[in-house]
Amino acid sequence: MGHAVMAGLAVLATTPTTAQDVTNLLTNPGFEALDEAGWAVGWEIWPGKLPEAGAVSVDSTVAHGGQRSLRLRHSNLGSYTRGQQAITLEPNQRYAFTVWVKSEGVTAGDGSMGARLYVEGIGGSDHATEATFGTSGWRQLTVGPHDSGAGGRITVMCYLHQASGTAWFDDLQAFKVTPEWERGMERLRLQKGLEATLHQAEDAAREAGDQTALNELAAVRTKAAGLDLPPSTDFRRGPPFTPLEGEVFAVMARLNARRLDTRTPVVAWVVEPFASPPPLGLAPIERKLSSSPMAGANEREQATLNLCNLSPETVRLSVSCSGFGNGGPAVTLREAVHVETQPGRLLADPLPRLRPDDRRPGAFLMELPPGVFRQLWCDIPTTDCPPGRYEARVRMETPGQEPIVWALSLRVFPVQFPDMAPIATWNYSYQSWELLQGRWEQARDDLTSHHINSYCWPADTLPWPQFDAAGALQPLDWTRFDKALADHGPVKWLLLWPGFEWDDNLRLRQGLEPGSEAWEQRFVAWFRALIAGLQERGFGYDRIAWYLADEPCSRPRAEAVRLAGEALHKADPQALIVENPYSAATQELLDLMAPVVDIWCPSLNWPQGDLLTWFQGKSKILWTYQVLSKDSDAFAAYRLSFWDCWRKGITGQGFWDYADCGGDNWAPYAAGRTNYAVVYGGDPAELVPSRRWEAWREGTEDYTYLWMLRRARPSSPLLDAGVAGLLAEPTPEALEALRSRVLQELCRQ
Repeated sequence: MGHAVMAGLAVLATTPTTAQDVTNLLTNPGFEALDEAGWAVGWEIWPGKLPEAGAVSVDSTVAHGGQRSLRLRHSNLGSYTRGQQAITLEPNQRYAFTVWVKSEGVTAGDGSMGARLYVEGIGGSDHATEATFGTSGWRQLTVGPHDSGAGGRITVMCYLHQASGTAWFDDLQAFKVTPEWERGMERLRLQKGLEATLHQAEDAAREAGDQTALNELAAVRTKAAGLDLPPSTDFRRGPPFTPLEGEVFAVMARLNARRLDTRTPVVAWVVEPFASPPPLGLAPIERKLSSSPMAGANEREQATLNLCNLSPETVRLSVSCSGFGNGGPAVTLREAVHVETQPGRLLADPLPRLRPDDRRPGAFLMELPPGVFRQLWCDIPTTDCPPGRYEARVRMETPGQEPIVWALSLRVFPVQFPDMAPIATWNYSYQSWELLQGRWEQARDDLTSHHINSYCWPADTLPWPQFDAAGALQPLDWTRFDKALADHGPVKWLLLWPGFEWDDNLRLRQGLEPGSEAWEQRFVAWFRALIAGLQERGFGYDRIAWYLADEPCSRPRAEAVRLAGEALHKADPQALIVENPYSAATQELLDLMAPVVDIWCPSLNWPQGDLLTWFQGKSKILWTYQVLSKDSDAFAAYRLSFWDCWRKGITGQGFWDYADCGGDNWAPYAAGRTNYAVVYGGDPAELVPSRRWEAWREGTEDYTYLWMLRRARPSSPLLDAGVAGLLAEPTPEALEALRSRVLQELCRQ
């Protein structure tokens, strides 16, 4: 995934005001010095040949400081350009990077990362600021601080990525940081979080018409400038992250107690599983305490309950579940924890298991600080459950309060979910991800349980060719491939990625001139041997897709696909080639690749109207993919996308990605990249799932039930008109209602 690594990390609207003498490592950081051609000295334009819709220039009419700035201007949503400079870092040092950015009409294309400062190669990773969109005045953004590792050359980029509009960059800095600077940076980050919490609380107080709360929040604001940092911040516990932020939540506890006119310490109410609750707000007046999930056999369902502590002290709830006996499911109780995303939003994304309550066998603990919304997540597997209805009660007990009892009524339909979903699903679950080291067996089982049935394997998994002096192919070494195959669960499709977008790979790692007679002869011989070896391992033409180059949206990549595709089809015309363009690909490039592409896999939300029809008409098989992250909506991006796939005739969907977070993904400021991962660390016994990951599983199951209904009743109006109606007005309630009707119709004799 090429543009999937266009990453984001720690971002602030300001930087620490603590003075420190720094040496700026960048040449001409304000774009004031120009060469004879009018271009900024020390800076390079990328790409060397600009797309027609993109322009990179020095602007002498707009500046943050001095007289000039760098301007990137696009008229096409799919364009991406940058001005960049390479610098050298010392080993084992900490560096930070700042920039001033201004924007006008920056509009996102498909998969856009907007306007941002992007730093490539520091400590072996890539880092960037948050994306800038729309129109805004000058604001300063920061990348880092980050460890330089072995040091060496890195590239600092002013980037406008897959977006139209204009962005200006000025007064950049790249410098070694001091502990004092880092401390100031952390203070600003926590102040930013406090400001967001205050703003949310003030909105709630105004909505409730509670002047007492507004006065108390105003008093907290006066303390904000003197925010003291805690000795350490445990992001795994959720908010509040500082004592002062705790005061804001305590105000909300008192507000909700007055509003609900109750002395009850804790209130609870049922909510929809795939909408992340805010960390604070107004508890509802009417509160439902019963859930009625529905499922087929051999799948999973969820039920969720929000809780809010209205008392002035932290409450420890003892949580237990009774019932679901007589062959019913064994429930896992989890808590949705609020974590910070890259732009500073709080989302209840990770779902760690509740800790056992040592005082009560079979019970678990939840801690509720005053005023915070916490969510109890009930994971209900229906594996081996006979059809029928199952009743259970979840009890939440704390001294001095009547137990809260949550009633669960599960209906299991006489519909058997298949062992493998009919739609091909993958998520670039590379074994090399840092988060998965020493945990691959857990990852394999987790992937299988979430219906991942297809895998993209990168170039080094393949046996690369060796030739003797006469050009004869030597026996291939399948060691790595066979180990990968043994390490994975059931496989529907393998997407084999030789990485021909890289010149050395296109030259077969032999220095051969692409397109030459010698290259073609060796290419054909190699792929015939690959296909024969795959068939010996049980992988025929219906299970292998050759993914020749990632995201071929530039002419060099499209030409590599066409050249390699023609040679591959010469080796074996039945071999299937898959390519995954996104909105930067022009129709000219698509037409260039079309004669060799068998499986088109465009990004999901890009092709509409005539272009979607073109892909549908040109594909033997139609797949899709998305680039998703912690900020992506669990319901819309992960679950509802499968209904969109059904409507478009798509039979495979992937997303970037499973475990790419670059560090500790509980705390975004410790992560090395944009947090794409759908699992978290922190529990030696399991990879902690996320709300998004559970939504993906549900979406796969939704698609499977539609597929089963088409096989049983191909003329059912639910398959076409029903799905179209849901996508026209998509809500969780509408989706669940349609899913229930699908299950009921599957049960009709």
